[in-house]
Amino acid sequence: MPKISPIWRKRPVLRNEYCNGKTFLSYDFPDIRFEVST
Repeated sequence: MPKISPIWRKRPVLRNEYCNGKTFLSYDFPDIRFEVST
């Protein structure tokens, strides 16, 4: 019987990134992946 378990990424992280001479905030949203083990 296959077992399906959700895998949660770490909590959302508010990152301060530097690009093209500009500093901007990048919000990393969490997502859900599913791992199927038999």
